[in-house]
Amino acid sequence: AHDLIERWVSATNDGPEPLTIERIWSAQWHLPAGHTYRLTHATGRHMDEMLLRRELLNEGIKVLESRRLITSHHHNPWFAVDRGTADEEGGEVWFGVLAWSGNWKLSAEVTHFASTRVSLGINDWDFAWRLLPGETFMTPSSYAGYSREGFGGASRRLHNFIRDVILPNGRAINKVFYNSWEATLFDVDESSQIELAEIAAGLGVELFVLDDGWFHGRNDDTAGLGDWWPDEQKFPRGLAPLIERVNDLGMEFGLWIEPEMVNPDSELYRAHPDWVLHFPTRNRTEGRNQLILNFGRIDVQNYIIGLFDQLLSSHNIAFIKWDMNRNVSEPGWPDAPGDPRELWVRYVQGVYRVWGTLRERHPHVTWLSCAGGGGRADLGILRLADQIQMSDNIDPTLFLSMQEGFSQIFPMNTLHAWV
Repeated sequence: AHDLIERWVSATNDGPEPLTIERIWSAQWHLPAGHTYRLTHATGRHMDEMLLRRELLNEGIKVLESRRLITSHHHNPWFAVDRGTADEEGGEVWFGVLAWSGNWKLSAEVTHFASTRVSLGINDWDFAWRLLPGETFMTPSSYAGYSREGFGGASRRLHNFIRDVILPNGRAINKVFYNSWEATLFDVDESSQIELAEIAAGLGVELFVLDDGWFHGRNDDTAGLGDWWPDEQKFPRGLAPLIERVNDLGMEFGLWIEPEMVNPDSELYRAHPDWVLHFPTRNRTEGRNQLILNFGRIDVQNYIIGLFDQLLSSHNIAFIKWDMNRNVSEPGWPDAPGDPRELWVRYVQGVYRVWGTLRERHPHVTWLSCAGGGGRADLGILRLADQIQMSDNIDPTLFLSMQEGFSQIFPMNTLHAWV
Protein backbone atom coordinates (compact mmCIF):
# COMPACT_ATOMS: atom_id res chain seq x y z
CA ALA A 1 0.00 0.00 0.00
CA HIS A 2 2.89 2.40 0.64
CA ASP A 3 5.34 1.09 -1.99
CA LEU A 4 7.94 0.15 0.62
CA ILE A 5 9.74 -3.04 1.61
CA GLU A 6 10.19 -3.96 5.29
CA ARG A 7 13.05 -6.29 6.20
CA TRP A 8 14.40 -7.68 9.45
CA VAL A 9 16.36 -10.72 10.62
CA SER A 10 15.20 -13.30 13.13
CA ALA A 11 18.00 -15.55 14.45
CA THR A 12 17.13 -18.67 16.46
CA ASN A 13 19.60 -20.94 18.24
CA ASP A 14 18.51 -24.43 17.27
CA GLY A 15 21.63 -26.04 18.73
CA PRO A 16 22.37 -27.48 22.19
CA GLU A 17 24.95 -24.86 23.23
CA PRO A 18 24.75 -21.08 23.77
CA LEU A 19 26.09 -18.92 20.97
CA THR A 20 27.04 -15.25 20.82
CA ILE A 21 25.94 -12.89 18.07
CA GLU A 22 28.48 -10.11 17.46
CA ARG A 23 27.10 -8.63 14.25
CA ILE A 24 23.67 -8.85 12.68
CA TRP A 25 22.37 -6.42 10.06
CA SER A 26 18.65 -5.76 9.66
CA ALA A 27 19.03 -5.59 5.88
CA GLN A 28 21.50 -5.21 3.06
CA TRP A 29 20.05 -3.19 0.19
CA HIS A 30 21.59 -3.84 -3.24
CA LEU A 31 21.47 -1.27 -6.05
CA PRO A 32 21.58 -2.01 -9.78
CA ALA A 33 25.16 -2.90 -10.69
CA GLY A 34 27.44 -0.99 -13.03
CA HIS A 35 26.58 2.58 -12.01
CA THR A 36 28.17 5.39 -10.02
CA TYR A 37 25.96 6.55 -7.15
CA ARG A 38 25.61 9.58 -4.93
CA LEU A 39 24.75 9.22 -1.23
CA THR A 40 22.50 11.72 0.53
CA HIS A 41 22.44 11.61 4.33
CA ALA A 42 21.69 13.84 7.31
CA THR A 43 24.41 15.04 9.66
CA GLY A 44 24.90 17.77 12.26
CA ARG A 45 25.39 18.36 15.96
CA HIS A 46 23.49 19.68 18.96
CA MET A 47 21.76 22.96 17.99
CA ASP A 48 22.45 22.27 14.29
CA GLU A 49 20.84 18.92 13.44
CA MET A 50 19.58 17.20 10.27
CA LEU A 51 21.72 19.01 7.69
CA LEU A 52 21.74 17.40 4.24
CA ARG A 53 25.02 16.19 2.76
CA ARG A 54 25.53 14.71 -0.71
CA GLU A 55 28.69 12.89 -1.83
CA LEU A 56 29.73 10.45 -4.54
CA LEU A 57 30.35 6.88 -3.47
CA ASN A 58 33.70 5.48 -4.61
CA GLU A 59 35.36 2.08 -4.11
CA GLY A 60 35.49 1.29 -0.42
CA ILE A 61 33.13 1.65 2.51
CA LYS A 62 31.45 4.79 3.83
CA VAL A 63 30.27 4.34 7.44
CA LEU A 64 27.72 6.43 9.32
CA GLU A 65 26.87 5.43 12.88
CA SER A 66 25.90 6.22 16.43
CA ARG A 67 27.78 4.90 19.47
CA ARG A 68 25.96 7.26 21.85
CA LEU A 69 23.18 4.99 23.19
CA ILE A 70 20.62 7.10 21.30
CA THR A 71 20.08 7.81 17.61
CA SER A 72 22.41 10.86 17.95
CA HIS A 73 22.56 14.45 16.73
CA HIS A 74 25.45 13.63 14.41
CA HIS A 75 23.87 11.24 11.93
CA ASN A 76 20.45 9.76 11.26
CA PRO A 77 19.75 6.14 10.21
CA TRP A 78 18.36 7.21 6.83
CA PHE A 79 19.87 7.21 3.36
CA ALA A 80 18.95 8.21 -0.17
CA VAL A 81 21.00 7.12 -3.18
CA ASP A 82 20.76 8.42 -6.77
CA ARG A 83 22.95 8.53 -9.86
CA GLY A 84 23.94 12.15 -9.24
CA THR A 85 21.21 13.82 -11.26
CA ALA A 86 18.03 13.45 -9.19
CA ASP A 87 16.42 16.55 -7.70
CA GLU A 88 13.31 17.24 -5.65
CA GLU A 89 10.88 16.54 -8.50
CA GLY A 90 12.55 14.00 -10.78
CA GLY A 91 15.10 11.22 -11.12
CA GLU A 92 15.61 7.76 -9.68
CA VAL A 93 16.16 7.60 -5.91
CA TRP A 94 16.66 4.53 -3.70
CA PHE A 95 16.11 5.25 -0.01
CA GLY A 96 15.81 3.55 3.36
CA VAL A 97 15.62 3.94 7.15
CA LEU A 98 16.21 1.90 10.31
CA ALA A 99 13.45 1.93 12.94
CA TRP A 100 15.74 1.91 15.99
CA SER A 101 16.47 4.39 18.79
CA GLY A 102 19.91 3.19 19.94
CA ASN A 103 23.35 2.51 18.51
CA TRP A 104 23.12 1.89 14.77
CA LYS A 105 25.41 1.59 11.77
CA LEU A 106 25.07 2.26 8.06
CA SER A 107 27.69 0.88 5.66
CA ALA A 108 27.59 2.07 2.03
CA GLU A 109 29.99 -0.11 0.05
CA VAL A 110 31.20 0.08 -3.54
CA THR A 111 33.16 -2.99 -4.65
CA HIS A 112 35.83 -3.14 -7.35
CA PHE A 113 33.31 -5.04 -9.48
CA ALA A 114 30.92 -2.06 -9.76
CA SER A 115 28.36 -3.31 -7.26
CA THR A 116 26.93 -1.00 -4.60
CA ARG A 117 25.13 -2.01 -1.43
CA VAL A 118 23.91 -0.31 1.73
CA SER A 119 23.82 -2.32 4.97
CA LEU A 120 21.82 -1.03 7.92
CA GLY A 121 21.30 -2.30 11.45
CA ILE A 122 22.33 -2.31 15.09
CA ASN A 123 25.92 -1.13 15.49
CA ASP A 124 28.33 -4.05 15.91
CA TRP A 125 30.73 -1.86 17.93
CA ASP A 126 30.90 -3.26 21.49
CA PHE A 127 27.76 -5.29 20.75
CA ALA A 128 27.07 -8.89 21.68
CA TRP A 129 23.97 -10.97 22.36
CA ARG A 130 24.17 -14.33 24.11
CA LEU A 131 21.59 -16.63 22.56
CA LEU A 132 20.68 -19.66 24.65
CA PRO A 133 19.33 -22.86 23.05
CA GLY A 134 15.81 -22.27 21.77
CA GLU A 135 16.00 -18.47 22.08
CA THR A 136 15.44 -15.99 19.22
CA PHE A 137 16.94 -12.57 18.60
CA MET A 138 15.04 -10.26 16.27
CA THR A 139 16.58 -7.13 14.73
CA PRO A 140 14.73 -3.84 14.32
CA SER A 141 13.08 -3.30 10.94
CA SER A 142 14.58 -1.50 7.99
CA TYR A 143 12.19 0.08 5.49
CA ALA A 144 13.29 0.96 1.98
CA GLY A 145 11.84 2.02 -1.34
CA TYR A 146 12.38 3.43 -4.82
CA SER A 147 11.13 6.60 -6.47
CA ARG A 148 11.15 7.86 -10.03
CA GLU A 149 9.88 11.22 -8.76
CA GLY A 150 13.13 12.33 -7.15
CA PHE A 151 13.67 13.07 -3.48
CA GLY A 152 10.16 14.45 -3.20
CA GLY A 153 8.67 11.14 -4.25
CA ALA A 154 10.90 9.32 -1.77
CA SER A 155 9.93 11.57 1.13
CA ARG A 156 6.21 11.40 0.31
CA ARG A 157 6.33 7.60 0.50
CA LEU A 158 7.96 7.80 3.93
CA HIS A 159 5.57 10.53 5.13
CA ASN A 160 2.45 8.59 4.18
CA PHE A 161 3.83 5.39 5.70
CA ILE A 162 4.77 7.12 8.97
CA ARG A 163 1.36 8.78 9.23
CA ASP A 164 -0.64 5.67 8.34
CA VAL A 165 1.40 2.89 9.99
CA ILE A 166 4.01 4.15 12.47
CA LEU A 167 2.47 7.07 14.36
CA PRO A 168 0.15 6.23 17.26
CA ASN A 169 -2.28 8.99 16.26
CA GLY A 170 -1.65 8.97 12.55
CA ARG A 171 -2.61 12.18 10.85
CA ALA A 172 -3.50 14.12 14.01
CA ILE A 173 -2.76 17.85 13.90
CA ASN A 174 -0.88 18.91 17.01
CA LYS A 175 -1.69 21.93 19.13
CA VAL A 176 -0.05 25.36 19.19
CA PHE A 177 2.48 24.96 21.98
CA TYR A 178 4.05 27.22 24.60
CA ASN A 179 7.01 26.07 26.69
CA SER A 180 8.21 27.79 29.85
CA TRP A 181 11.93 27.08 29.46
CA GLU A 182 13.15 30.09 27.48
CA ALA A 183 11.22 32.49 29.71
CA THR A 184 12.08 31.24 33.20
CA LEU A 185 14.65 28.41 33.05
CA PHE A 186 14.62 26.74 36.51
CA ASP A 187 12.95 29.71 38.23
CA VAL A 188 9.40 28.37 38.17
CA ASP A 189 6.61 28.50 40.73
CA GLU A 190 2.85 28.57 40.76
CA SER A 191 2.36 32.34 40.49
CA SER A 192 4.94 32.99 37.75
CA GLN A 193 3.62 30.17 35.58
CA ILE A 194 0.02 31.33 35.98
CA GLU A 195 1.13 34.78 34.81
CA LEU A 196 2.82 33.25 31.76
CA ALA A 197 -0.23 31.07 31.10
CA GLU A 198 -2.45 34.12 30.96
CA ILE A 199 -0.12 35.74 28.42
CA ALA A 200 0.04 32.53 26.38
CA ALA A 201 -3.74 32.19 26.31
CA GLY A 202 -3.98 35.72 24.94
CA LEU A 203 -1.71 34.72 22.05
CA GLY A 204 -3.94 31.81 21.05
CA VAL A 205 -1.76 29.09 22.54
CA GLU A 206 -3.61 25.76 22.91
CA LEU A 207 -1.10 23.80 25.03
CA PHE A 208 0.89 25.22 27.97
CA VAL A 209 3.93 23.15 28.97
CA LEU A 210 5.87 23.52 32.21
CA ASP A 211 9.49 22.62 31.51
CA ASP A 212 12.42 21.82 33.83
CA GLY A 213 12.49 23.04 37.43
CA TRP A 214 9.12 21.88 38.77
CA PHE A 215 10.14 18.79 40.76
CA HIS A 216 11.65 18.06 44.16
CA GLY A 217 14.93 19.89 44.90
CA ARG A 218 15.30 21.26 41.37
CA ASN A 219 16.71 24.80 41.47
CA ASP A 220 19.47 24.25 38.91
CA ASP A 221 20.91 21.32 36.99
CA THR A 222 22.91 19.95 39.93
CA ALA A 223 20.08 18.25 41.83
CA GLY A 224 16.67 16.64 41.70
CA LEU A 225 16.65 14.39 38.64
CA GLY A 226 15.05 11.13 39.71
CA ASP A 227 12.74 12.69 42.33
CA TRP A 228 9.67 13.16 40.17
CA TRP A 229 7.16 14.85 42.47
CA PRO A 230 6.31 18.59 42.74
CA ASP A 231 8.82 20.68 44.65
CA GLU A 232 7.37 21.55 48.05
CA GLN A 233 8.80 25.10 48.07
CA LYS A 234 7.79 26.11 44.53
CA PHE A 235 4.45 24.34 44.49
CA PRO A 236 3.27 24.02 48.11
CA ARG A 237 -0.23 23.13 46.89
CA GLY A 238 1.11 20.74 44.24
CA LEU A 239 0.55 21.15 40.52
CA ALA A 240 -3.25 20.98 40.67
CA PRO A 241 -3.93 24.75 41.08
CA LEU A 242 -1.67 25.62 38.12
CA ILE A 243 -3.23 22.93 35.95
CA GLU A 244 -6.73 24.08 36.89
CA ARG A 245 -5.92 27.69 35.95
CA VAL A 246 -4.37 26.63 32.63
CA ASN A 247 -7.48 24.59 31.84
CA ASP A 248 -9.76 27.48 32.84
CA LEU A 249 -7.90 29.63 30.30
CA GLY A 250 -8.89 27.15 27.59
CA MET A 251 -5.51 25.41 27.26
CA GLU A 252 -4.29 21.90 27.91
CA PHE A 253 -1.42 21.35 30.35
CA GLY A 254 1.87 19.56 29.64
CA LEU A 255 4.99 18.69 31.60
CA TRP A 256 8.71 18.15 30.96
CA ILE A 257 10.37 14.99 32.30
CA GLU A 258 13.77 13.31 31.90
CA PRO A 259 13.13 9.76 33.15
CA GLU A 260 16.42 8.19 32.03
CA MET A 261 18.58 10.50 34.16
CA VAL A 262 19.51 10.96 37.80
CA ASN A 263 21.53 13.57 39.69
CA PRO A 264 23.89 12.22 42.36
CA ASP A 265 22.25 14.86 44.56
CA SER A 266 18.85 13.17 44.65
CA GLU A 267 16.85 10.88 46.89
CA LEU A 268 16.83 8.23 44.15
CA TYR A 269 20.60 8.08 43.72
CA ARG A 270 21.25 8.04 47.46
CA ALA A 271 18.93 5.03 47.72
CA HIS A 272 20.13 3.21 44.57
CA PRO A 273 23.64 4.23 43.45
CA ASP A 274 23.94 0.87 41.67
CA TRP A 275 21.10 1.74 39.28
CA VAL A 276 23.25 3.88 36.97
CA LEU A 277 25.41 2.79 34.06
CA HIS A 278 28.91 2.37 35.47
CA PHE A 279 32.04 0.24 35.68
CA PRO A 280 33.13 -0.68 39.24
CA THR A 281 36.75 0.22 38.45
CA ARG A 282 36.11 3.64 36.90
CA ASN A 283 34.96 7.04 38.09
CA ARG A 284 31.40 7.92 37.14
CA THR A 285 31.64 10.75 34.64
CA GLU A 286 28.82 13.27 34.95
CA GLY A 287 27.38 15.20 32.03
CA ARG A 288 25.20 18.19 32.88
CA ASN A 289 25.77 17.01 36.48
CA GLN A 290 23.82 13.84 35.81
CA LEU A 291 24.25 10.10 35.32
CA ILE A 292 22.26 7.67 33.19
CA LEU A 293 19.89 5.21 34.80
CA ASN A 294 20.29 1.68 33.47
CA PHE A 295 16.99 1.19 31.67
CA GLY A 296 18.09 -2.34 30.84
CA ARG A 297 17.26 -3.26 34.45
CA ILE A 298 13.70 -4.42 35.14
CA ASP A 299 13.71 -2.87 38.63
CA VAL A 300 14.64 0.52 37.18
CA GLN A 301 11.92 0.21 34.56
CA ASN A 302 9.29 -0.73 37.13
CA TYR A 303 10.28 2.13 39.44
CA ILE A 304 10.02 4.73 36.67
CA ILE A 305 6.72 3.30 35.45
CA GLY A 306 5.32 3.50 38.97
CA LEU A 307 6.39 7.11 39.52
CA PHE A 308 4.99 8.49 36.28
CA ASP A 309 1.89 6.33 36.32
CA GLN A 310 1.00 7.91 39.66
CA LEU A 311 1.82 11.41 38.39
CA LEU A 312 -0.34 11.03 35.27
CA SER A 313 -3.16 9.31 37.16
CA SER A 314 -3.47 12.10 39.73
CA HIS A 315 -3.22 15.14 37.41
CA ASN A 316 -4.94 16.35 34.26
CA ILE A 317 -1.79 16.21 32.14
CA ALA A 318 -2.39 16.06 28.38
CA PHE A 319 1.19 16.26 27.09
CA ILE A 320 4.60 14.93 28.12
CA LYS A 321 7.94 16.17 26.82
CA TRP A 322 10.36 13.24 27.35
CA ASP A 323 13.92 14.58 27.29
CA MET A 324 17.36 12.93 27.38
CA ASN A 325 20.20 15.41 27.80
CA ARG A 326 23.47 13.50 27.77
CA ASN A 327 25.28 10.68 25.98
CA VAL A 328 26.85 7.62 27.53
CA SER A 329 30.38 7.62 28.94
CA GLU A 330 30.87 4.46 31.06
CA PRO A 331 28.53 1.87 29.49
CA GLY A 332 28.96 -0.72 32.22
CA TRP A 333 26.51 -3.15 33.80
CA PRO A 334 28.36 -5.05 36.57
CA ASP A 335 25.59 -7.56 37.34
CA ALA A 336 24.23 -7.98 33.81
CA PRO A 337 22.12 -11.14 33.40
CA GLY A 338 23.93 -12.06 30.17
CA ASP A 339 26.83 -10.62 28.21
CA PRO A 340 27.37 -7.04 29.49
CA ARG A 341 27.55 -5.87 25.87
CA GLU A 342 23.85 -6.61 25.56
CA LEU A 343 23.39 -3.29 27.34
CA TRP A 344 23.16 -1.35 24.07
CA VAL A 345 20.05 -3.27 23.03
CA ARG A 346 18.50 -3.98 26.42
CA TYR A 347 18.62 -0.26 27.30
CA VAL A 348 16.58 0.68 24.23
CA GLN A 349 14.18 -2.18 24.82
CA GLY A 350 13.74 -0.84 28.36
CA VAL A 351 12.97 2.66 27.11
CA TYR A 352 10.41 1.18 24.75
CA ARG A 353 8.83 -0.83 27.58
CA VAL A 354 8.58 2.10 30.00
CA TRP A 355 7.29 4.53 27.38
CA GLY A 356 4.93 1.96 25.87
CA THR A 357 3.47 0.96 29.25
CA LEU A 358 2.81 4.56 30.22
CA ARG A 359 1.29 5.27 26.82
CA GLU A 360 -1.00 2.25 27.11
CA ARG A 361 -2.15 3.27 30.58
CA HIS A 362 -2.66 6.91 29.60
CA PRO A 363 -3.85 6.94 25.98
CA HIS A 364 -5.07 10.55 26.16
CA VAL A 365 -1.50 11.89 26.60
CA THR A 366 0.44 13.29 23.63
CA TRP A 367 4.16 12.47 23.80
CA LEU A 368 7.16 14.42 22.51
CA SER A 369 10.59 12.83 21.93
CA CYS A 370 13.39 15.23 22.84
CA ALA A 371 17.04 14.30 23.40
CA GLY A 372 18.88 17.58 23.79
CA GLY A 373 16.75 18.53 20.80
CA GLY A 374 17.04 16.13 17.88
CA GLY A 375 19.17 13.38 19.39
CA ARG A 376 16.42 10.76 19.18
CA ALA A 377 14.67 11.14 15.84
CA ASP A 378 13.79 7.83 14.23
CA LEU A 379 10.91 5.57 13.25
CA GLY A 380 11.44 3.41 16.33
CA ILE A 381 10.56 6.19 18.76
CA LEU A 382 7.67 7.38 16.57
CA ARG A 383 5.79 4.19 17.43
CA LEU A 384 5.55 5.73 20.92
CA ALA A 385 5.95 9.49 20.43
CA ASP A 386 3.61 11.76 18.50
CA GLN A 387 6.22 14.42 17.81
CA ILE A 388 9.99 14.97 17.70
CA GLN A 389 11.77 18.08 18.90
CA MET A 390 14.12 18.58 15.97
CA SER A 391 16.49 20.93 17.79
CA ASP A 392 16.99 23.02 20.91
CA ASN A 393 17.84 25.81 18.47
CA ILE A 394 14.68 27.83 17.80
CA ASP A 395 16.26 30.55 15.65
CA PRO A 396 13.80 30.76 12.72
CA THR A 397 16.39 31.26 9.98
CA LEU A 398 18.66 28.43 11.15
CA PHE A 399 15.55 26.29 11.58
CA LEU A 400 14.96 26.32 7.81
CA SER A 401 18.05 24.30 6.86
CA MET A 402 17.40 21.79 9.64
CA GLN A 403 13.77 21.49 8.59
CA GLU A 404 14.82 20.72 5.01
CA GLY A 405 16.74 17.66 6.19
CA PHE A 406 14.12 16.62 8.73
CA SER A 407 11.35 16.75 6.13
CA GLN A 408 13.20 14.30 3.87
CA ILE A 409 12.25 11.62 6.39
CA PHE A 410 9.48 12.81 8.68
CA PRO A 411 6.04 14.31 7.96
CA MET A 412 5.40 17.80 9.23
CA ASN A 413 2.87 16.79 11.86
CA THR A 414 5.76 15.13 13.71
CA LEU A 415 7.88 18.32 13.74
CA HIS A 416 7.67 20.07 17.07
CA ALA A 417 8.39 23.79 17.32
CA TRP A 418 7.42 26.04 20.20
CA VAL A 419 6.30 29.61 20.88
